[in-house]
Amino acid sequence: MGTDALGGDWVGVFIQRKVWRLTADDVTHWVERNPTFFRFLRELVPAGGHILELGCGPGRHGIGAALQGFRVRGIDIDPDVVEQARRNAREVAPSAAVSFTTGDMLGLDALPRPEGGFDAITHGGLMEHFPSAEAIRESIEAQLRLAPLVVF
Repeated sequence: MGTDALGGDWVGVFIQRKVWRLTADDVTHWVERNPTFFRFLRELVPAGGHILELGCGPGRHGIGAALQGFRVRGIDIDPDVVEQARRNAREVAPSAAVSFTTGDMLGLDALPRPEGGFDAITHGGLMEHFPSAEAIRESIEAQLRLAPLVVF
């Protein structure tokens, strides 16, 4: 595996960027380098809220959010990437409320929802995978049907 439906070798990309295997310091630095993203979460999502992270990759955003007290479910289309995110979560944040599963951001209606639904959807670096502004708009509309807030 290691490649997605778009033909991208995301495992290779994450290894090259040195974000495949995460440490606690990696996640701490990631949160520090993305203050606006995490500030939006803290200010706009209720404490302990449910967050769905699309395109979770090896888990930096999801683990970072879970360490701030949110309950996070991350999805990625690549099973190898999901398994690495799970490993990273076990090693970096074993008691945090974060889980990762294989899923497709284009099939959000099929995802199981927590009781009360999701409070927010997050993602980073996904918009370039869409073929047009209309496709981006349709995806964001689908996300907003699932949660009242999208942060990316």
